[in-house]
Amino acid sequence: MAMTEAQVVLRSKSDIDFEFVAKNDHIIASYLTTSSSKIPGGSYLYSINGHQLHGSSSASLLKDVNQTIESEKSYPLTLVFKSELDVKVRKKMNFPVSNKFLGEFPPLSEKEWDEYKSLAKSWVQPLIDASNSDEGFDYVCTRENVEIYQGHDPHKKIQMVRGKTKVKCSKDEMRAFMISPTTDSFRRLFHMIDAHFQDGILVHKCPKDYKHPEVPFYSIKWAVMGVRSSPFWLRDVCWLEYGDILKDENGEEFGFGVASSIERPTECPTMEEYKLVRADVMVSGYLFRPVPNAPDYMEITYVVQADPKGWLPAWAVNMFAWQQALNVARIRHNAEGIHQAKEKMADHTRNGAAVQGVLVPHGQSYAIDIDSPEGSSILSFGFCTEDHDIGFYVTKLNSDISWSESTRYSADKSPISGQVKLSKKCHQIIFDNTYSWFTAKQVYYWFSVSS
Repeated sequence: MAMTEAQVVLRSKSDIDFEFVAKNDHIIASYLTTSSSKIPGGSYLYSINGHQLHGSSSASLLKDVNQTIESEKSYPLTLVFKSELDVKVRKKMNFPVSNKFLGEFPPLSEKEWDEYKSLAKSWVQPLIDASNSDEGFDYVCTRENVEIYQGHDPHKKIQMVRGKTKVKCSKDEMRAFMISPTTDSFRRLFHMIDAHFQDGILVHKCPKDYKHPEVPFYSIKWAVMGVRSSPFWLRDVCWLEYGDILKDENGEEFGFGVASSIERPTECPTMEEYKLVRADVMVSGYLFRPVPNAPDYMEITYVVQADPKGWLPAWAVNMFAWQQALNVARIRHNAEGIHQAKEKMADHTRNGAAVQGVLVPHGQSYAIDIDSPEGSSILSFGFCTEDHDIGFYVTKLNSDISWSESTRYSADKSPISGQVKLSKKCHQIIFDNTYSWFTAKQVYYWFSVSS
């Protein structure tokens, strides 16, 4: 049977002469009088204002649709009905996603990177302007020591949000913390600073042989955002990111990371079959500067403008958008956590190894691949936690060797350090929190491998 489509435009609530009912996992329009019906029998509601409906159940969808049509702010509304159920095969998104979930692709050409570099550099001044000027912004509140502002541009559907705070850390610590040149570091960073981050993959990077934390650094990343327990579909986004340290007109250094959505249909196609809605991140990012007369502090400004797409009305998105500014509080918490962890582990012989942080969820473990040379080598390591104990071990060690079995350490009270001889090429450091039913653990660690 060929699919037919019907469109109904509602200018206001007075245009409604039907009610919605849930039937067979879809939303059906039931007309109050058969003579007024404009929709073929058996049709289901497919989209509102061009956005396909999505939800975990027809009951939750029905509730959200009714809330939308009841609000005068939602109008005008364009409803599209289809007469044949969408039979597209749905796939389950499993977390964590495989590093090869998007497939393997050749690196970008030099010409492609030149075009992307030029594009990314064009975003820097708008980021600076949004960070420094109060024009076009309204003060919302101060929460968790973050000053929060929201834009009020009548020409923009989704308003910009800005958060500003001070962080006790150095410029080099902030740079090392904010640049994520691998899929692993990308996941660690975003799990710590974005409450809605579910998973992600670093798709491309430039330079290819990048050495952390040098700048400039360019990357293309893909991420899944949202709340898995929510009735709404998760969002995914593909963006270009650029991090660097420059000087302003007064010769003062400032660091930044700026990003915006791009289309990479080969590597990052839209994935409705996984119940993912492709979101749009407009020019967003962070900017950090030294605080005058406070050499131990950096001022961090976070600017974000993101359209989650889907069929949620813009007014509802803007109502809660200011909460995104609290990501800068998470940035502060984790940057200062690394700074404090360095002090706690000051007696460790790190030999230049960076201190990094990771949030290990309850009931899970976190693995770090150790790239050791062929033959014997020495793994040196250290770690501490903010609160609570954490399990720790190194894989593929003989059972009679220390650190070979998961052991819980009170690393919040006393930092742990050690060395172990590696005889194989593929070892892993494991932070084990599988025994904890309710508590995630914030861990700070370092490691190095020597011959």
